[in-house]
Amino acid sequence: MATYKFNKETGQVECVSSDIKAMTHDVYFREPYFDEHLGDEKSPDGYYIHSKAHKKSIMERQGVHEKGDMVHGSRNFDPVRLRMAKERGML
Repeated sequence: MATYKFNKETGQVECVSSDIKAMTHDVYFREPYFDEHLGDEKSPDGYYIHSKAHKKSIMERQGVHEKGDMVHGSRNFDPVRLRMAKERGML
């Protein structure tokens, strides 16, 4: 059970109970999708992923993390090639 306290300085009610985990928002997908890249000893073929938190928990258990794309979906962005393309009027 949660314990709440009114904070007179802020005028807001705060949860002060230590037995409650912090509430995290999750993104659930319309339907689970199968990710074969997350296979391990427990499930060698992969997992059905239900939410972003579910995927994160599987990846943490495996000791890996997801690396995002660096620039607009391109991992191999080369600023020199971009400059050359602009100089040649390609962009």
